[in-house]
Amino acid sequence: MNENFFVKNELYFEVYDENTKNIISQKLAEYSKLNKTKLSFKFENELVYNIAKKDLFENEEIHRLLQRANLITDKRLQVSEVRYTIDDYQYLISIVDYF
Repeated sequence: MNENFFVKNELYFEVYDENTKNIISQKLAEYSKLNKTKLSFKFENELVYNIAKKDLFENEEIHRLLQRANLITDKRLQVSEVRYTIDDYQYLISIVDYF
């Protein structure tokens, strides 16, 4: 599992908590600096994935994470409109075209 892209790049989460949110914000800032327009992250299981999906999109936490990322980077990330894809089979969420 250590050779897995998500694990290797700290984009694989066993829990969804404040630390997870901080990492997602940091990665959004980091990826924007590299001009990458897609950030994907994976969750260990369906329960954690569903908690994250609900918080990020139904509770609109993704907007706050993008605002946090804006404090870290000189690029202006899109905060008001968020484009994303989800994969309910692989427990994968991708934020796309965020700047």
